[in-house]
Amino acid sequence: MACISSPTLFFLLIGLLGKLNEAHLIDCFPCECASKEDNDLYRVDCRSNHNLEGRLPDFKHINESQILSLDMSHSNLVNLTDRTDTPFRNYSSLKELYLINTSINSMYNDSATLQSKFIGLQKLEYLNIAHNERYSVTNETDSNIFERLISLKKLIMYQANLISTTPRSGYPGEILNKLPALEEIWIDGFSIVSFGEEFKHMPNLKIIRISGDLIEPIWDYLDYCFVQNITDGLLVNLPYVTNLSIIHCNVLHICANAFKNMISLRMLDLSMNYALGLDNPFNSFKSLNSDVEVLILDSLKDHTAIDCSVFISRNMIESIQHISLKMISLDDNKISSIDKDAFSLFPKTLEYIRIRRNKFEFGVYMFYAYQL
Repeated sequence: MACISSPTLFFLLIGLLGKLNEAHLIDCFPCECASKEDNDLYRVDCRSNHNLEGRLPDFKHINESQILSLDMSHSNLVNLTDRTDTPFRNYSSLKELYLINTSINSMYNDSATLQSKFIGLQKLEYLNIAHNERYSVTNETDSNIFERLISLKKLIMYQANLISTTPRSGYPGEILNKLPALEEIWIDGFSIVSFGEEFKHMPNLKIIRISGDLIEPIWDYLDYCFVQNITDGLLVNLPYVTNLSIIHCNVLHICANAFKNMISLRMLDLSMNYALGLDNPFNSFKSLNSDVEVLILDSLKDHTAIDCSVFISRNMIESIQHISLKMISLDDNKISSIDKDAFSLFPKTLEYIRIRRNKFEFGVYMFYAYQL
């Protein structure tokens, strides 16, 4: 019997795995379709397709019930419900739906049309409707708009709510509370209204990302993300959230007890709030629970502004001494030095400090860094 050497066997196995992972491409004009090991289910790519007359495509070689993932991003779907109020009725296997920048519109739909639009998507787990300014989802929107999406786990809908034109609007708690499987949302940042009582009844919702950094063009971010003041009451109804990001949202101030009720919080990201500085957030960190593991505080000083450099004081580090912190990031903050007595006060659990692109000056404090 012929023997196969180890190197030869290795390359044969790699080649076999490559074949298994190759997607099977089929003709599904006007889109591109691929199938892997998905039981004859297809991933359909219709991005930037300008030949659809504002509707979903009519497929010739596959059935709508065979589609596992559908990406319609940057294709105009302004006529989505012209032919039928239930355009997704036959998409019974669909788990991922991308409708980024598709001109879908909820402004002139009646309640019945809004509620029926997603009929058929009972298996949908991921929905992205970002960059659709006319598909506003707030506390004033029909609460049944997503009620058919009983399996939805991740909902992305930033750049959908013009905060500047609807200053009294708030987070869509009643809508989200009707999504029993929901685990993660990416959303615009409202300026006045707090997360409502409904969020207390969402034990599966673990991740909230307020996404001012993803607005396009970026200079329009204040139209969609304008939190300014993180009050003691803003986050009080989020006891189950483990990951909170409020990024590039013009946060100017954080109250002392802002995080007191976030008893499950493990990761906090406040990056790109350029006018916030470092003193104020560290004062609020005394209200963080002791199980927080990650703090991301990048770009809390505007690196283009001409102002004083930042000094990391003993008091700042004392405010996080009670936390089981594993990682802290302080990139791009104009930090010039650290109090020599602060090094010994960092949490003993700390494994990683990221402190890139700062303006450190030579000083005696450097000889105390070994205490970390």
